[in-house]
Amino acid sequence: MVKKELKEELSEEQIAQLKRFAELPPDKKLELIEKQCIFCQISKGSIETIKVFEDSEIIVALDINPAVPGHTLIFPKKHFQFLFQISPETREKIFSTASSLSIYLVNVLKAGGFNLYVANGATAGQKMPHFVLHLIPRFDKDGLSFDWDAKKANQEELKKIAAMLKTSLEKEMGEKKKSYKEEAQAQSDSSREIERALKFRRRA
Repeated sequence: MVKKELKEELSEEQIAQLKRFAELPPDKKLELIEKQCIFCQISKGSIETIKVFEDSEIIVALDINPAVPGHTLIFPKKHFQFLFQISPETREKIFSTASSLSIYLVNVLKAGGFNLYVANGATAGQKMPHFVLHLIPRFDKDGLSFDWDAKKANQEELKKIAAMLKTSLEKEMGEKKKSYKEEAQAQSDSSREIERALKFRRRA
C-alpha cells in the first residue's frame, strides 16, 4: 500500500532514476550518496563550517541552524547512517568527545544543563542519512521541549520485550567476550614466541 502510494507521487523519470540507482554496485551507490550528503561534503572540505575539533575520524562543528546558542554537532567523517554501523573505536571517540565538550558548554556558556540527541532513521526524524550526535546546551526559558505523552505500559508486554532484547544482547556480548578472549590468547601466544626468540638469540 505504501509503495503504491509512493509510486503515484513520483514521476516516471523519478521512478526510472530510483531503478537505475538500485541496480548500481554498492561502491557506486555510496559514491552518489556521499556527493549528496552535507556531512560528507563537510568532511571533504567542499562545504565550509565552523569547526570546534577535527581529527582523522570525527568532526565537531557548530550547527548553522542551532536550536540554541552553542548547539554542537559531532559526526564521523566516514558515511554511516546508523549508530550500529560505526566501529566501536569511532563510537567511543564520538561519545567521549561529547562528554568532554559538555563540561565546556556548561562552563563557558553558563548553561544549566544539556541534551544529547540522535535521530536514526526517517521515522525517528533523521533528515540526512549520516549519523550525527547533537549536543544541545540548555538554558532557563529557552523554549525547547523533549517531552512526550507518557502512557501506562502493559507489564506482560514489557516483560516480553525485555526477554527478546536480553536474548539478543546476551548473545552479542557472549560473542564479543569470546572474541576478546581469543584476541588476548593470541597476544599472549605472540608474546611467548617473542620471549623464546629473544632467549634463543641470547644463547646464540
